[in-house]
Parts: sequence; C-alpha cells; structure tokens
Amino acid sequence: MAEMMDEELVKKMIICSRYVRHYRHKNIAQDRVIELLGNNGSKMSQKEIQNRLGIRAASVSELVSKLDNRGMVVKEKSEEDRRAFNIVLTEKGKKEFEEIINSDDEYKGLFSVLSEEECVALNNILEKLGNDWLNKEPDILENQHRRGAKIVKDEHGKFDVTL
Repeated sequence: MAEMMDEELVKKMIICSRYVRHYRHKNIAQDRVIELLGNNGSKMSQKEIQNRLGIRAASVSELVSKLDNRGMVVKEKSEEDRRAFNIVLTEKGKKEFEEIINSDDEYKGLFSVLSEEECVALNNILEKLGNDWLNKEPDILENQHRRGAKIVKDEHGKFDVTL
C-alpha cells in the first residue's frame, strides 16, 4: 500500500513540476540570458555568460543560437579578442528584456485553488521533503550547473531556490 501511495505522489509531483517548468517558463534559460545581457549593458562575451550562469560552453552556444534564431541577439566579433564573440541584444531583445523585468508576478494565482491553510500546510510539507531529500543526496547541490533554478543552503541549514 505504501509503495502504491509513493508512486501516486511522485506522479502528482511530476504533473505539477512539469506545469511550473514547461508552461510557466517556456524559455526560462533563454530569458535568463536576455536578463543577464540587459542588466550588463546589452553586451557580453559567451565566456562571461557561461561564467555568470554557471553552465557549460555548449549550453551557452545552444542558448545563443536559439536566441539568434528568434532575433533576440546577434553575435559580433570581439574587438579585444578576434577569436571570441560578443553576444549583443537586438532591439527585439531589448524589448523582451523590458517585458521580463516588468512582468507581473508570474506565480500570482498559481495556488489560488488552495485555501491559505492548505498553502501553509503544502509549503511545510514541501520544505520537510526537500530538506530530507537534499540532506540524503547533497551531490544534487554540486551538480546543478545545468539547471535553470539554483538550490542554495542558508546559514541555518535550510534550503531555498534562486529563480
């Protein structure tokens, strides 16, 4: 019985996480690059983007290619290093940056089907599960360079996520 409930809970968590990850954040990684560029003068090298986001060079190349195809960025040869490229926001990319930073809370209403008490209970349950799982598998914290959101541990040993 307990194994069956575990499986059902995992299925429900997959449904909810897919909604948050794919529907609410269709281009979260691309949006992070646009936001990073917008906050840094609309121009950065691929290496700077890689270092700031903590992702692999191949991932940066793929993101830049997708943004280029969408008309959000262009590649320019670096004046400092002819072997390198700078990634520059286009006018369309600058408009997208403005939309990203001026958007309303994208999570607003996400839990409106729950009462306040249910939200508090769900938050407490998820915190308890997350802390237990991450304490059992601390390697997850070391191997998150490929993920959009980053899990951090505060000075009190509690886990949180930077979006």
